[in-house]
Parts: sequence; structure tokens; C-alpha cells
Amino acid sequence: MTNFLNIGKASKYIGRSPSYLRQLEQTGALIPDEYTDGGHRRYSLETLDQFLSSISTQGVCLTFLGIPDTDFPADYKNRLMPRLNQVLMGMGFMALEDFTPSIYEGGFYTLLPKLLTRVTAPDVTALAFANHQVLPAEAFSAVMETCLAHSVRVHFLSLQ
Repeated sequence: MTNFLNIGKASKYIGRSPSYLRQLEQTGALIPDEYTDGGHRRYSLETLDQFLSSISTQGVCLTFLGIPDTDFPADYKNRLMPRLNQVLMGMGFMALEDFTPSIYEGGFYTLLPKLLTRVTAPDVTALAFANHQVLPAEAFSAVMETCLAHSVRVHFLSLQ
């Protein structure tokens, strides 16, 4: 048995899609060990294990975009999410969960208890905000206080 995996098997090994591995390569977070003559990526088990180990030591990133659905075009999130994931992967985090409620329709207050519960989970060590200025002040304070109480790092991302 060979110790090199093609991109399909490597993606199954780390539990993500092949396109995720391609994004990791673009950001320099996970580079294939070799390419076949046909240009196909091949990963060693050692490289994949090192990548998984580095992620587990750096933590999982819970993302909160805070994008009001009523103010942005329908495809805005579709264009923003790949950029957000690329930035997070470059920081060494996996984007685990995405909260993108519609603030003006009251969706944020419905999701706030779930968000606060998720932030306190032991595998969450960081929270990434994009467009946090659209959050209601009291809700933003509740999230920040919860992060502080549970030693969850907070990153404010500019994706312009």
C-alpha cells in the first residue's frame, strides 16, 4: 500500500471536500507532496496528519458574518464566504459554523442563544466577525462578554 493519496482520498482522510484542499493549497496552508506527470496532486499521510494536528492545536473557528439579508444582493454571501474561508484558512483555522441571520427581521435574536451556547463549546477557541458593525450593540456586548468569559479569541475581519 502506498503512503500517498490522491486529492479525493486525501479529502476523505481529513473530512473535507477536494475543493477545500485546493483552497488550502492556494493559501499555502496545505501543499501537496508531489504532482503526477498528469498534474494530479498527491499527499503523504505524514503531511495530512501534520495539517490535522496543526488545526487541532490552533482551534476551530466559529464564524459570524452579521450580514443583514435585506441590505445585500442575494449572491453577496455566496461571493463573501469563499473569501472568508480563504482568510480563515490562511490564519490556520477551520470555519466550522456560520451564523448569518437577518438582523432586520429579528433573526439575530432568535440565533443569539444558539451562538452563545456554541461559543462556550470546548472545541471553539476563536470567533471571527465580518461586518460586525451591523449588530445591535447589546447583542454584540453579550457575545463579547461570553467570549471573554470562556477565553475565546475574537478576530474582526475586513473582507472589502
